[in-house]
Amino acid sequence: RMARTRKAAAEKKEDWSDSDGEATLDGVTEDKRELPPKNVESMRRKLLIGRVSSLSSGASLFSIRHPRLGTAALFQLSATSCDEVLLLEDEYRTLFHGDTVIADGRPRLLSPFNPLFLVLPYLEKKKARYETLEEILRDDECPAIERLAGNEQAMRELERVADVTDACDEKLYKLNEKKALEWIRGRFEILKNALVANAKLHDSITTNEEVLDRYTFGVLSDHLSAATPGNLAAAAKELLQIKDAPKAEAAPEPLGMKRKMDDDENLYGCEMPPAKKTPTQTATQKKLQQASKGTKSLASFFGKKTN
Repeated sequence: RMARTRKAAAEKKEDWSDSDGEATLDGVTEDKRELPPKNVESMRRKLLIGRVSSLSSGASLFSIRHPRLGTAALFQLSATSCDEVLLLEDEYRTLFHGDTVIADGRPRLLSPFNPLFLVLPYLEKKKARYETLEEILRDDECPAIERLAGNEQAMRELERVADVTDACDEKLYKLNEKKALEWIRGRFEILKNALVANAKLHDSITTNEEVLDRYTFGVLSDHLSAATPGNLAAAAKELLQIKDAPKAEAAPEPLGMKRKMDDDENLYGCEMPPAKKTPTQTATQKKLQQASKGTKSLASFFGKKTN
């Protein structure tokens, strides 16, 4: 009976030694231990914040030239909406969602963006003549701009800034600067009222009409091309009578402090620096000084001789 027990123990030891990995105290090999799941491409998600209408199905992300920057920016477009995607820079942010982890937890905001502001720069470039919308919305670097032709809001408001004519069963468009400036003025007034009502601006802005107009136009300018002589942004600034901020004035001196403007003005503060005192000479130094009168200094023997 003892021989059988020893034989069974030896067979069990051989079974453990033949396993693929090293045995553990739990009787589970290292290779069979449960490891964290690998990253799956379909699980790479982002945190997106926006209106319910903006998150509806049918919306897609496109790279479109930003009117202010002149470079590509990310926009979400659908048949009924247009939103700019704004990334809030916040490093080292991770989110937990159920049993998964969102590694890049930086929030993306969907900010409503009037698509007509995206069209205006292209209308300005082709303002010399009537052209089809397909010809106007042509950009080799950002071809997604042509998708605005299928956006209801852009097409609905396009005639507010452009003249339209029919030719060969096609609609041709041309920028009307007067209509465009009036449209920009309307957006300016809407934005101004919204800022006063909802933005909780400082009293120094709301109580000064000139400052409020300048602040409002600054916000609106983020949707317009950079102001250059002759373009819509510069013309709108002139139409709305937006004045540039005055240069910073010199800070007034504190009350009770006056500065002398005489020749002996004190440049060192309240007290003049002490005058340098000439050291007194000893009797021996005085005798040496008298004895050296009429003699040349040692440096004169090494100077350049003149003929």
